[in-house]
Amino acid sequence: MFVNIYLYSFMKNFVYCFDENYNIQGYCSIMSLLKNCEKKINIYVVHQNPQTFVEFAKIIKSNKFLDNLKLYKFENKNYNFPNLKNKHVSEATYYRLFLDQYLPTDIDSFIYLDADAFFINKFTDLINTEIEKLKSSNFTIAALNSKTHFNYKRLGLKNRRYFNAGVLLVDYKKWLEKKVSLSFMEILKTRKNDLMFWDQDILNIYFDGNFYNLDESLNFNVYGDQKSSKEVLSNIINNAVIIHYSGKYKPWSPKGVLAKESKFFNTIYKELFNKNYLIVNIFSTNTLKILLSNIFSFRILKLDHPISYIYLSLLSVINKEKLRNYKIEKNR
Repeated sequence: MFVNIYLYSFMKNFVYCFDENYNIQGYCSIMSLLKNCEKKINIYVVHQNPQTFVEFAKIIKSNKFLDNLKLYKFENKNYNFPNLKNKHVSEATYYRLFLDQYLPTDIDSFIYLDADAFFINKFTDLINTEIEKLKSSNFTIAALNSKTHFNYKRLGLKNRRYFNAGVLLVDYKKWLEKKVSLSFMEILKTRKNDLMFWDQDILNIYFDGNFYNLDESLNFNVYGDQKSSKEVLSNIINNAVIIHYSGKYKPWSPKGVLAKESKFFNTIYKELFNKNYLIVNIFSTNTLKILLSNIFSFRILKLDHPISYIYLSLLSVINKEKLRNYKIEKNR
């Protein structure tokens, strides 16, 4: 039975949506995907400003496991995207609501990935099995049930289930047949005051619990916990295929870099950029406060490269380009 699934179904299409603020993370995610491939794949990126991603795209296109890379510029037709002011996300978080305006209509399925999701193990067999199960079901998407009561109560979901949308397996034929984007736009207009988690809320309102349960290893959520133990790292290594930094403190934030789970992103980043850490500064004063706190509390001693952390944190305060001029080095 397993052999038949492998022969019949192969997940070839991968989709991202991000803007230039996530170019480095998106690039790292894509390269981690290609590193764990066993067959050639297609990658589609809906981007706010594709020109800023061109240099990254050149390197991606040289990878032996890439069949095709398509960059699409998102056309914002005066959409009103709510709950973005002073948030850590941009309007790009809403782009996947419009995928049918960009993706080819002849693909039958794809896996959508947030730019803060990274492959740390081979995935072909597991994803192929999951997509075959999805196609044979009545569901349009496969997603990870978040198992929290707050969100489905907050949105009034009848089926009492709420999924994390950072990794989605999509039966694109069903997606197109149901014209889901039209429903998304209606929800965006009528329930904008209810949207705490942006397009993820919109997706959950529309599907209302009608999704296939995605294997947890394909969306292994971590939250930047600075008190995590070695056992947590072992659990990730043994059970995760895609690690998703879904918490508030990302591995590239001044706080999140201190979490043990950040080592997975740091390893990918160092391999590509030959630098120990990516520190993305959002608020200069706040970054400086966090840096000083981590120094005087001796928390930086938990890091493998504390001096590098100090230097890069200071650089992020000074560098208003947010590391945009980092030299890109090919994956060796």
